[in-house]
Amino acid sequence: MQNSVIATAALLLSSATPSQTPTDIVQRQDDRWVAALHRGDVASLAAMYEQGAWLVLPGAPPVKGRASIAATLQTFAQTVSNMTLQPTSVVPLGPNAMVENGIARIQIRNEGEVQTSNYQVVWRRTRAGGWKILRDTVSPQ
Repeated sequence: MQNSVIATAALLLSSATPSQTPTDIVQRQDDRWVAALHRGDVASLAAMYEQGAWLVLPGAPPVKGRASIAATLQTFAQTVSNMTLQPTSVVPLGPNAMVENGIARIQIRNEGEVQTSNYQVVWRRTRAGGWKILRDTVSPQ
């Protein structure tokens, strides 16, 4: 089992620069996601999702597909004044996928309280070597 995990990590990192760990890769993607949200750049946000991706939010049915996710993120971007993502674990699932768990802190416009949620994102490597979101699930903390 340990050899399998080591081999998987080696394959995952083979296309990254020598100093990039899976956590570094995910943090860079998270930083891009948050920056696009803060700019209100929904097109860039949606482009980070695969065409067949799912976004699962608390108390709602899954939002399926990039276009539907973009519409949901448009509403979300209009209500959020600040957001941070803090990955707490990143686990390679082979050379072309990894799962990220973390904590999101979200401040809604005109509200002082920061809401905290847990999230889990499944990332899948594209043929071009980049990473796209396959599943994005948020749950209250």
